[in-house]
Amino acid sequence: MAAAPKSTTTAVQAAEKEAKGEPTSFQYEGYVYTVPAPLDMPLAAFKTTDELESVELILNKGAAGQWDTFMATEPTLGDFQTFMELVFQASGQGDSGN
Repeated sequence: MAAAPKSTTTAVQAAEKEAKGEPTSFQYEGYVYTVPAPLDMPLAAFKTTDELESVELILNKGAAGQWDTFMATEPTLGDFQTFMELVFQASGQGDSGN
């Protein structure tokens, strides 16, 4: 299983977007996903300890249907781990710690 791609550029872009209060986008498997600006994140995403639920909440706040788009790719657990890291990087949260 490949490690999630780490991108300083993504982290810098997320920080710049955070300062401006703008959503951040990233690309995964040919699709563009958008996460809301940090202060627009759904509070429920931080309340849950379930990473799957947290990512779903963040994506659905970013733009309707994004979670369904990801799930339509029939992802494996490894795919989800890579995707989750990208979501957390784009949202300015760094990595998930996994």
